[in-house]
Amino acid sequence: MQGSGNFERSEGRFERIDVLDLFIKRNVLPLGLFFQLTGMLWLGSIEYYAMLTYIFCFFPGLISLCLHLYCFGMRSCFRGLTVGEKLLSVLFLWVVINSLFMNDAVNQEAVLVRVVTACLYLYVVRTVVLYGQNNHELFLLSAYVATLFALITLVYHYGILEQPIGVRIVGVEGYRVGSLGIEEFGYLVSPILAALYYGVFASMLWVGLINGLYKSKRKTFIVMVCISVIFTFILFSGSRGPLLAFAGMVAMSFLLINSHGKSKLMLVLLAFGYVLLFSFNQKIATLINNTFIDGFSGRFTIWETTIAYISQHPLVGHGSFAEYPGPIIEGRIMKHPHSMILGLLFYWGIPAAILYIATVVWGVFISYVHRDQPHMQMAGCILVFGFVGMLTDTFNLLSRPGLEWLLFFFPVALCVSKKEVRPVSSN
Repeated sequence: MQGSGNFERSEGRFERIDVLDLFIKRNVLPLGLFFQLTGMLWLGSIEYYAMLTYIFCFFPGLISLCLHLYCFGMRSCFRGLTVGEKLLSVLFLWVVINSLFMNDAVNQEAVLVRVVTACLYLYVVRTVVLYGQNNHELFLLSAYVATLFALITLVYHYGILEQPIGVRIVGVEGYRVGSLGIEEFGYLVSPILAALYYGVFASMLWVGLINGLYKSKRKTFIVMVCISVIFTFILFSGSRGPLLAFAGMVAMSFLLINSHGKSKLMLVLLAFGYVLLFSFNQKIATLINNTFIDGFSGRFTIWETTIAYISQHPLVGHGSFAEYPGPIIEGRIMKHPHSMILGLLFYWGIPAAILYIATVVWGVFISYVHRDQPHMQMAGCILVFGFVGMLTDTFNLLSRPGLEWLLFFFPVALCVSKKEVRPVSSN
């Protein structure tokens, strides 16, 4: 009888844990992910953004993970790992081992904290996709918020401040829009990073649009307007990398999505591209020529310097937080390699770059294999957008949760979310 009572108490305890775990997964973590995706726009403080991301995203994620381990044991985390998860595990392990030899004790601790935080972020995104009940609405709301701030930024700079409008891609110089410029609201550092950030949400909206997820004509029209606003922002940012990334994302979407109107949309886009090239062919040719003359805005010089540094320690790199004594371009000292792949080579050597590229290739492949799932379509498109966009910019992969995580860890987490949801309780 006593054993039966202990069993009933144990069963009741597991049931309460299951309820708490499910509440966190379905209610708290989606809110935390929303803060992480959009908080840098509307919180008005980078410090508040970091604090709320940890409070509503990482801390609840840690609690949920601990509850999962309590119910299912440590082995459950290693059972049925995807190839992508294994590649990332090896990458993180290499970064941690590298820091033991290339960094002091303070930096070693910082590296470990960043790696653990990145793992928690992957867990949060994957859990939200697998257990969330309104993921489509969550990502759509995030895209709406991003579009609103992109529009406010455009109106503020070109309408209120009356900055000169320019479209660099066709040779018309003007003000390059980036951060909002009002305290720390919409603070996205530079035009190219702002264009990459907003481009992620354009990718979300684009996938839903050509996949026919927006059933009503009103919502379809709103989404088309949102994509137009963000694309206008990217054009006015004067950043060529995000434009190429956007083109790569669109091409990837046609590969992943089989909708009835895909052929018509492809013809429209090809016709638009032809008209653009025909109308501005001389200006575009001049722009391409000038791009090579000025070394792709000084990046050729930066990359040449970076390759020289990489050649000093090609296998192990210079360490996670090594100083980057870059060249002086237009009176500014460059403090990072302006390329994710070269950055990986500089900080952690050849193995890190190979693992990163292998993870991207796996993500593209797996999103194609499971393209019947909408979130996998979104994952493949954002992954391609991020990979192309980060070829010519962004900082250290282990920077604080922000743009780089949105361009790489976020779509990879979506890719590993194809697995079936295990029951919340195992007892």
